[in-house]
Amino acid sequence: GDLDLSGLAPGVIALGSGNTTRVGLRSGGVLTLPAGGLTDHAPAQLLVSGMTDVVGPGATRTLPFAVGALDFRSGAQGGATTLVTSVGRLDAVVGNGQDLIVDQTGDLMLGTLSAAGGNIRLTTSGAVTDDGDDDTRIVADGASLSAAALGTASRALDTDVTTLEATASSGGIFVRERNALNLTAQASGGAVDVRTRNGSLVVANARGEGVTLVAGGAGSTLTLDGVVDAGSGNVALTAGTASARGAIVGRANHHHPGSALPAPGSSIGTSGARLATTVTSLHATSTAGGIHVTETNALNLTAQASGGVVDVQTDNGSLVVAGARGEGVILAAGGAGSAIRLDGVVDAGSGNVSLTAGTAASRGAILAGAGNRISARSLNATASAIGAQAARLNTDVESLNASALNGGIFVTEANSLSLTANATGIVDVRTTQGALTVSGVSGAGVTLSAGGAGSAMTLAGEVDGGAGDVRLTAGGALSADVNGHVRGNTLTVAASRVGAGDAPLATTVAALDATSSNGGIHVLETDGLRLAARATGGMVDVRTANGALSVGTVSGAGVRLAAGGAGQGITLDGVVDAGAGEAALTAGTPDRPGIIAGSAGHRIVAGALVARGAAIGASGSALQTDVDTLTAHASEGGVFVEEHDGLALLDVGARDDVVVSATNGDLIVHAVTAGRAASLSAGAGHITDDGDDATRLAAGELTLLARAIGAPGGAGTGLDSAARLDIEATTLQATATHGGLFIDEADGLADVRLAAAGDIELLTRTGDLHLRSVSAGDTLLLAAGGNLYALPDAGALTARAAELRAGTSDPSAGQIGTSAKPIELELGAGDTLRLYVPHTIDPNDPNRAPFTLPSAGVSTVLHRFHSPSVPAAQAGYGRFQGFDELNFTSPAETMLRSLQSQTGTVQSVLDIDWASFDPNVSLFGTLEPAVCLPSDQRDEEESTPEC
Repeated sequence: GDLDLSGLAPGVIALGSGNTTRVGLRSGGVLTLPAGGLTDHAPAQLLVSGMTDVVGPGATRTLPFAVGALDFRSGAQGGATTLVTSVGRLDAVVGNGQDLIVDQTGDLMLGTLSAAGGNIRLTTSGAVTDDGDDDTRIVADGASLSAAALGTASRALDTDVTTLEATASSGGIFVRERNALNLTAQASGGAVDVRTRNGSLVVANARGEGVTLVAGGAGSTLTLDGVVDAGSGNVALTAGTASARGAIVGRANHHHPGSALPAPGSSIGTSGARLATTVTSLHATSTAGGIHVTETNALNLTAQASGGVVDVQTDNGSLVVAGARGEGVILAAGGAGSAIRLDGVVDAGSGNVSLTAGTAASRGAILAGAGNRISARSLNATASAIGAQAARLNTDVESLNASALNGGIFVTEANSLSLTANATGIVDVRTTQGALTVSGVSGAGVTLSAGGAGSAMTLAGEVDGGAGDVRLTAGGALSADVNGHVRGNTLTVAASRVGAGDAPLATTVAALDATSSNGGIHVLETDGLRLAARATGGMVDVRTANGALSVGTVSGAGVRLAAGGAGQGITLDGVVDAGAGEAALTAGTPDRPGIIAGSAGHRIVAGALVARGAAIGASGSALQTDVDTLTAHASEGGVFVEEHDGLALLDVGARDDVVVSATNGDLIVHAVTAGRAASLSAGAGHITDDGDDATRLAAGELTLLARAIGAPGGAGTGLDSAARLDIEATTLQATATHGGLFIDEADGLADVRLAAAGDIELLTRTGDLHLRSVSAGDTLLLAAGGNLYALPDAGALTARAAELRAGTSDPSAGQIGTSAKPIELELGAGDTLRLYVPHTIDPNDPNRAPFTLPSAGVSTVLHRFHSPSVPAAQAGYGRFQGFDELNFTSPAETMLRSLQSQTGTVQSVLDIDWASFDPNVSLFGTLEPAVCLPSDQRDEEESTPEC
């Protein structure tokens, strides 16, 4: 039943001071306590228990206690209970879902404090500690605790409440909640360390010198609804267990200042409700979701998200990343000039990585620390600068899109890469072992490298090095599609192959230095170009669309160089080596060609040289060659070539002169055409014909010099001219220093000067031969389709023996010499001069008979033939016969012999049959031996007054 002690006088129970007495007051109903204390001194322990209720006099519900330890139990049928205590330890249980209010003076140790279904409010000026017994705890729907300190790190307060409001005025707050908890905590001068053992934790606010929040139990969620402020301390957030993490969720208006923030959870924040922090470091782990954090200032970050993205950004501060792993990683350092430094691995799994440093108006740098590496499907990076020459960003991604707005980009990729990059500084991107596909790159200089054997580089967009140089290196082929284009100052390329014949590498650069190891080099340049190229296993094919070509060292299995555009030229400054292949040079356009010229030290080495331009070489500055064949066309000037060895002139043409020399070999003439003059020399070799009578050497003035020129013809129509040199010229000067001279001319010569150490054969199928000087070391054959004439200042033709043929194609011609200018011949004494004239010539007709003056001791035989006669026009020396054979003395020879027979005596009368001579014949000259005339018939000279 009820127990009413209200009438007892104070101190009715004498205990004495310093007692260790336990006093217990129990009631099965209502226990009514007296106004004053029952004992004279406070007992060591006091038990107060009212099954129905515990009240004071007049049913008051505010009860004072000053004891060592208070164990208070009340059914609290009448309502909330307030305990005004000054106790060392408190255990208090109220029932009926009523509230319990405790106003304590001084420090307090808590056992069990229970108001099941109700709330508990505890206030004290001292510290509140736990009794160390995990089975005693604070039990209520809601608890409000205010003290100097609440719990300690080693003895946290055990609770079983739904809501906790905790305030510590000069210490920390240490709480271990049995289940889920809604928390508001503020500790001045100490840490906040609140953990649930098996339930979610929802934090309205938490402030302290360091904050640790743990939502314990498999899958438990940590929700941050307000500010978590760790002051100068650290923040640690944990959700769930190591094997079953829960989410860390940030809602609107939350903010989490602190020094360091460890935060394990199934997920941390969301994209729409980010975890906001003000900490110096964050160590976040999620096991089944993403990590979404916004830091106010600078941040040191370690983050690992399983099953979600890592998305961490700062509002105004740099970001230092020790490591970040997730299914995608987004890192942003906000604020003007704020940087991102990567000191460890950023791993986005099969997702993407996005790095942004600074603001749009003021970017910061992305710095690469030791051990940095980014692994992802793609990387997007925006900064003032990305990496550095000595500290490169290391990646293992499929694609990279990088922008550096105030510096360079320096990246080393482990495998293959698709690249888009732009920078105000240098772009330097390299793969260690993989192909490189370039969608677009721009910078103040560009270096791109596809490392590893066979690794290809494909340009699918523009590579723009600005005013800087561009370097492209590939272990495999370098190719470009229709959008591929390289711009810059100097382009240096090294690959197994550069471009392709049907898809050349397009460039707009000042200079190109290209090397291929297993294929050709194919480049199309927009404008002028300085070129150096070395191709192994393929040809060099470089063209300009509209610009001159300056060529240094070039080598390949064939070389094709073209300077496109009206009047654009090619200048050779080094060795162009096409191996056994063809070297093809084209300058300008067909209607406005350019000049092909060579400077000191240049040379063309090839199996064949094909050159087309306005002029090819120049007088005094010929193209230096070491080629087998030459095809050259100069549409406005000349062709000037100096060949180191021998050369076949397949098809050479010039508007002006053609000058070709071979230093150590033969010149083989197929087809040569010079608009003005042609000069061929082979000082140590021969000038030979190609054996085709349809091709010839054509020029106005023709000069030939060689050890031997052409080869003898044979008898018959099919054998005569194949070996002789076919020419078509106006004048001819030919010298064979060690052999014969054998020439077929097409239509006559106005001036002939020949000298040979061996035989001479000169045959013209039509037209006349006008002889100035001819000297043969052995036999001489001159054959004209028309006539044979000696020029007025001609000297004697010299040879051992001679054949002269005239009128081989024209029976109305056939004149050999004239009465005014007979053809003089110095032949070997005892040898024969053979003359061949058409059948229409009467040997006795002084107007048509040959006029020749052979040297003494030479007999002349005249042959006639039916003209026109192919054999007469083609047969070699001694291989043609006429239909008759006459011993013949020319009228000129008859007169001369008559005069010379009168020797040694002054004749009083000299009978000359003037009627038998042309009246225009002049006798002024020199007779050998001298003929002395009577003094009245001569004009004496001082040197020979007697003759």
